[in-house]
Amino acid sequence: RPPTLNVEPFLKVLKMIDRRFASDERGDLLVFLPGVGEIDTVCEVLREYAGESKRWIVLPLHASLPAEEQERVFDDPPTGVRKCILSTNVAETSITIDGIRFVCDSGREKEMGVEKESGVQRLQERWISKASANQRKGRAGRTGPGYCFRLYSEAKYDKLCAFSSPEIHRISLPSVVLEVKSLDDAVYRIGYKGGVEDFPFIDPPDKQRVASAIKQLEDGGAVDDEERLLPLGSILSSLPVDIHLGLVLTYSAVFDEVPPLAVAAASMSVSSPFHRVQPGRDQDVINARKEFYSRHGDAFSLLVLFGEWMKLK
Repeated sequence: RPPTLNVEPFLKVLKMIDRRFASDERGDLLVFLPGVGEIDTVCEVLREYAGESKRWIVLPLHASLPAEEQERVFDDPPTGVRKCILSTNVAETSITIDGIRFVCDSGREKEMGVEKESGVQRLQERWISKASANQRKGRAGRTGPGYCFRLYSEAKYDKLCAFSSPEIHRISLPSVVLEVKSLDDAVYRIGYKGGVEDFPFIDPPDKQRVASAIKQLEDGGAVDDEERLLPLGSILSSLPVDIHLGLVLTYSAVFDEVPPLAVAAASMSVSSPFHRVQPGRDQDVINARKEFYSRHGDAFSLLVLFGEWMKLK
């Protein structure tokens, strides 16, 4: 269970709805959570309550679920029973579910971003924008009166950014540069003749960041000193991963070391598996890490950990 997630407020929302609204009054609950891990954690606790009360069906909703599991959220519940749908921000705009009368908003989301220390692009948890908060609220009561329960204060809402920053300002630019370079023929056909720095982005990134991205690609052998795409760059542009991970995967194939390096690359794409059980017990995390320590770095330490997990599986 993520150490910062308190499940109790979500449980209180279900109990409050049971107290204030008659069971024969239609209306389902949509809960917004940052990610799959948080959905699984909350789902476990709420299903226990649903089993006791007999008044709820708790359903997860996120992109990694099989299609048939996702479609269950559209089924009508039995009489006297409400659906509690635990969703990522996919339910903000991508999916509309009839019958939602209540929304419970955690105020959190996960979006792609670049870690300052490693430069690796991965999902990062953050506060939503006011626009997202209002979009979530609008999911409630689209066909009648609705209620939105925000699990954060009005003061916190006032401090939220008005809008989320454009994705291109958050993600790793080398991958974007490679994509533009791989489209050279197409952009030339529409009359564009400039370099990546002058490409007509809708929300142009900082030119210094673009120049830095080009330098990284030159150093990695993806483009030459005239910004022309090299064979390695063509391979990297076809991989749907961060440039750093793409290099690891490409060289793993070259040196016939795909299994271990694929695991190492995957470990660089997720948050640490080491969590504090209780606040202030950082030494426990340190001690747990020691058993799997590798002098070659965190990625190889996690490779050791993965190997131990496979033995126990």
